[in-house]
Amino acid sequence: MIKALSIKFSGPFFLIVALFAALSLPARLAAKEGADSFAKFCLVVEEPVSAGSSELKTSAFEKSSKPGPGRKLAFYAESNVDSHVLVAAFNDKDHKLTNHWPPQIVELKALQEYHLPLLPASWNWDQASDASEVQVIFMGAANAESGKLKTLVEAMQNAGSSSQLLNLQTKKLREMINLWMGANDRTAFYAGVVPNAWGAVMRGGDFHWREKAKKVALHDDVRGFLIYRYGG
Repeated sequence: MIKALSIKFSGPFFLIVALFAALSLPARLAAKEGADSFAKFCLVVEEPVSAGSSELKTSAFEKSSKPGPGRKLAFYAESNVDSHVLVAAFNDKDHKLTNHWPPQIVELKALQEYHLPLLPASWNWDQASDASEVQVIFMGAANAESGKLKTLVEAMQNAGSSSQLLNLQTKKLREMINLWMGANDRTAFYAGVVPNAWGAVMRGGDFHWREKAKKVALHDDVRGFLIYRYGG
């Protein structure tokens, strides 16, 4: 006769199993480049909850969003693979940097949340500007083009008062982006920003940016694009 075998596990055993699962989860969730790789990005508007207040309220950017006193544009980004993200804004009129906002290029570690732009940079949005595009480009951490971009963007931060130099650098940056985007129909990259759910505005750390984020597929060359338009 076969007797049933009963095995009892003590509490510490389950604690060890749970700890192992928690530590290994990020590694299992992270994808290899090109294999279901994606990034999430959310453009937001930040502003004081009241005049003179240091507390901020945050709302997802919409096409109807407008500049105002104390307002800034900021962005959240996350990727399930190590990658780089470039964010730059250009106006339609002369293709220069919108409001002189410094472009940002940041290395993203897999499954880590980033709130940008990095200090001391700030995208103040307290004055009206011409119709513009905020262009977002993701690329793999090992992509050789990342190094060229990083060098150019860092040089743009240090252009100082030389507007002629900055204009040349901006032109070069646009040429690089246009080359990567190719002859594709750019409307395919438009974020198509939707209104906030229930018209809600949440404050500070209570803003759940992932619910408003756009999911960008990173293809075989680990590159993805996203464009936000406003003012036109």
